[in-house]
Amino acid sequence: MHRILPLALLVLAACGEKDDTAGFDYSTFEAGTFQFTTNAVSDACYDGSMSLVFMPEGTANDWAATTELPGWADLPASYELGLPDPFLSMDVTVTDGGSGVLSLDPTDQPDLVPLDEDNYPDCMVQMAISATLTIVDADNVQGSATLTTTGMSEDEDCPQDYLEDPCDITLDVVAARQ
Repeated sequence: MHRILPLALLVLAACGEKDDTAGFDYSTFEAGTFQFTTNAVSDACYDGSMSLVFMPEGTANDWAATTELPGWADLPASYELGLPDPFLSMDVTVTDGGSGVLSLDPTDQPDLVPLDEDNYPDCMVQMAISATLTIVDADNVQGSATLTTTGMSEDEDCPQDYLEDPCDITLDVVAARQ
């Protein structure tokens, strides 16, 4: 019994600790401009080469353009999402994913973009983005984005050694209000 009591007090104390993000009311999240940062890239079908596109220095990388996110009260919302170079932008719809989660899905078929202009200058693909972002607090979100490439040409312009269609590239991202 003497051994159980300190353990029980420790468990109760741990349960009583406050998580800074647990008390945030996500329904008060307001629209704004956010700087996205890619922290990790998972690329199983391009032999890891997409890591160089989204994290060229091998470390966390800010997207070149900032991105507008809608407020919780504005959902659902449709707008143009700016993407990191070499990709341009894409029309997306943002919906309530439940419990403070913003779900981003493409609203149309994107235009063709260069896969890797430096190494494969004539290789074009269609790329769509979807994302699941959790509101952390009034100024921060975190989550993952999946870029799906389709329609890659099967000629000598594209890398044949790891050609897979469709291909999913997953980015672990965070974003801070600017």
